[in-house]
Amino acid sequence: MSRKSRSGELSQDALRTKLSELNADWQLFAKVDVSEKIIGRAAALAEHTGLRGADAVHLASAELAAMSLTGSTDRVVLVTSDVELPRAAVNLGLEVLDPQAGP
Repeated sequence: MSRKSRSGELSQDALRTKLSELNADWQLFAKVDVSEKIIGRAAALAEHTGLRGADAVHLASAELAAMSLTGSTDRVVLVTSDVELPRAAVNLGLEVLDPQAGP
């Protein structure tokens, strides 16, 4: 959002609105601590998929969170507007949401 604001694609008012919405939604998100297990899995995913480091950490976190919910009615949805990350996530059986995609 900040990048879009700096480039003029998003007005300051729209940026404030989006940040306010994000802050409200933040309570609904599961937060995952980055552990050695996640870093190890991220390294393997980066090598296998060609993802950049941060994207591989994002994917490894979602994958391990989903694995921890096996048998639960909760679900993990990976949220990203990236191009390569959704493909890799779907290949792992994860649900993906692009917040910039239309309804």
